[in-house]
Amino acid sequence: GVAASFRRCDPGEHGGSDADSGPAITYALNEFRWDDQRSQIITFRRRDRDQINTLCATFYNRQRAGADPALLKFRELHVGDKICCTKNIEVANVDEMEYRQQLAAGRVEPRDTDDDDATIRPSNGDIFFVKAIKTPDGPDENMVPLRKRLWPDGTEWIVTLQQDDLVIRVRLRELLKGKIEMAWARTIHTFQGSETPTCVY
Repeated sequence: GVAASFRRCDPGEHGGSDADSGPAITYALNEFRWDDQRSQIITFRRRDRDQINTLCATFYNRQRAGADPALLKFRELHVGDKICCTKNIEVANVDEMEYRQQLAAGRVEPRDTDDDDATIRPSNGDIFFVKAIKTPDGPDENMVPLRKRLWPDGTEWIVTLQQDDLVIRVRLRELLKGKIEMAWARTIHTFQGSETPTCVY
């Protein structure tokens, strides 16, 4: 197991209330500056989760800095976002697929190691950090709309995700089938069974 530390945030502290935990969370983020890769905020209510995620998005992600948390909705995927899947899915391993295409065309030598899986299976609750967003032949982008109808016709977005030491590239179109959400804050029932060095509740 992982030795975890726990820290409680009282919504009534620092100008907050049971109906609005924002002031307490804003104070705690600035006071303790938790490493978002080694900590997890846990809430009991979805409305608190949503409010805290919008605050954390502007605090942790420079791409979202300056946005009004009251107006921020998860309508765009940004480099630096912390996300989780809420549904089990199977997606293509873009790096492995490209390697196999190059191998079949004789452009690369066979690897000494066993082939990686051609598909990856993110599970409900798996957390990732978005490291890069781009089209197959285009430059890196800072963000992409999550509504596919806003994509240019024929555009295929490739997203680089990191989970601890694992780095994978997947198609955003397939990733969206996992019903991704912001994951700086999670509800307690969706985080049960998971581990983290620091738990904030």
